[in-house]
Amino acid sequence: MRHRMVWVSLLVLLLAALPSAPLPAQEAKPVRIEKSRDPVKKVAPPRNLPKGSVPADPDNPPELFIAEVEYDAGEVSKGDAIKHDFPIENRGNGTLEIIRVQNSCGCTTSGFDRRIEPGETGKVSLTIETKYLMGPIQKASTVLTNDPSKPSVRLLVKGIVKEILAVRPKEVQQFGLVPLGEAREKEFTLVSKDDAPFEITRIECTDPAMRYELNHAEDRRSATLKALLPADHIDGSINAKFTVYTTHPRVPKVKLSIFGTIRDPINVYPQKLNYKGTSKAFADENPEDRSLVKPITVSLDSFAHKKDPALYEDLLITSVESSIPFIKADLNPIQEGRRYSIKVTFKPPVEVGDFEGILTLETVKKTIRRSIEEGGETTETLVETQKKSFEIPVTGKIF
Repeated sequence: MRHRMVWVSLLVLLLAALPSAPLPAQEAKPVRIEKSRDPVKKVAPPRNLPKGSVPADPDNPPELFIAEVEYDAGEVSKGDAIKHDFPIENRGNGTLEIIRVQNSCGCTTSGFDRRIEPGETGKVSLTIETKYLMGPIQKASTVLTNDPSKPSVRLLVKGIVKEILAVRPKEVQQFGLVPLGEAREKEFTLVSKDDAPFEITRIECTDPAMRYELNHAEDRRSATLKALLPADHIDGSINAKFTVYTTHPRVPKVKLSIFGTIRDPINVYPQKLNYKGTSKAFADENPEDRSLVKPITVSLDSFAHKKDPALYEDLLITSVESSIPFIKADLNPIQEGRRYSIKVTFKPPVEVGDFEGILTLETVKKTIRRSIEEGGETTETLVETQKKSFEIPVTGKIF
């Protein structure tokens, strides 16, 4: 026991004599340096500018100045254009750019100086067409610029559009759907609203087939133009635009228009057939194959019944003939008197090579008047019979 205590004491003295070990080095913490805040206020990114445009310099910005933002044109004759220039000054130190002008109405067109240098004056030009306007009007346009203090300016043009030479019932009229071979007419009456006498000296029309009659009132304060659509006018669209020249001191000319469509009451569709390329073997063995069958539809639009409910029309197809020996056509009524289908197929044997020919349709259209007699009996009276031929070209190739 005594020996153990001696060894412990010696061990303690030995450890005390040893040099103390250094402490492990601590990791240095980074010193955070506060960045000074930028005293310059951030500028918002520029809006979408046209190609070649440069955003305004925030240190030398432009300065838009406009003395007038509203223009009153007063009384304007219908049809006359209102034109006005708005001066735009640049009182700043940078280039003023007009980015674009947004108009609130399709009747307004605009032009402007794109760039205005410091100390200079440009302009925004507005033009308002009054052809379809009447009474008090107000048309606004917004000018967009690169001036950071005035990015947009609203311009206003107002006035009162008055009829000086009024057109009755209106400047634009419709014939609507007209059966081929039928004549139509429309009247335009021009009236002097300021009581100034006038005469129509000349009339021009974009449709050379149109005809017209002109009558002046005895006091020369009105005139009537009767536009005549002749019965022999070709089918298709009617787009007759008249320019009427007058001696009225304030209205030298007036523009009138008539639109419509001329269509044959007998519709044939399609109006031509084409067999692109067919082998002789296939055509001879499969003449009824779907790829070789060409249907034609013939139908009747009853224009007469629309005008007079007592009138009815019936359509008959009396014959269908092919000029090509190996092409045949079979007629099938879909609705008797109204609608037919013609099935066009090959009639073997076919001939090798290119072919072309005509399918001829012979038709008869009858106009019938139906009336109810006393006692409820219905009678029919034939009013008109019209015969007409239709030719449908047929082309193709057999190899």
